[in-house]
Amino acid sequence: MKKFLTLFLVMVLGLALAACGDDKKDDGDKDKADVTTGEKEDGATDATEGASEDAPEFTDEFYKQVYDTLKDKGYELEVVGKEEDNIMLGVTDNTRIMINQEDFLPLQIFTIEPGTEFLAEAKETGEWPLEYEGERGMVPVVLIGEDHFVFFGEGHPNYADVIAALEELK
Repeated sequence: MKKFLTLFLVMVLGLALAACGDDKKDDGDKDKADVTTGEKEDGATDATEGASEDAPEFTDEFYKQVYDTLKDKGYELEVVGKEEDNIMLGVTDNTRIMINQEDFLPLQIFTIEPGTEFLAEAKETGEWPLEYEGERGMVPVVLIGEDHFVFFGEGHPNYADVIAALEELK
């Protein structure tokens, strides 16, 4: 009886795994556009969908300059967007750019609020204050001029090269 029960459980497990392991990809919407070419599956093209990848809209000219510089260096970039729940203190605007599909460590660019008291401290220490759920802390940043700084995870595979390219913008 034990062998029968064990065999039955193994068969149920095998069927469950077979049902979950479908090798076919879900085609989803047949009218979906190819992001790289703007070409739809039926052969038609949509210029607006393909162009959005090449020319993202930015709220700050410096963000566009960073994007263009990194694009020229050969990085694959995707604008993730603004961080609406900004935890950095003393900033007015921000954007996030994913580099080489590393979505866990995006490049975050911030516009410094004019006259903020945090700028002098950041020049000395290389750190910027943040506040999250009532707790304050400091994070390492790279100041770029008097108006912007970037926060970029040191664990990113292209960290040193990206920071070197941003240092050239100073």
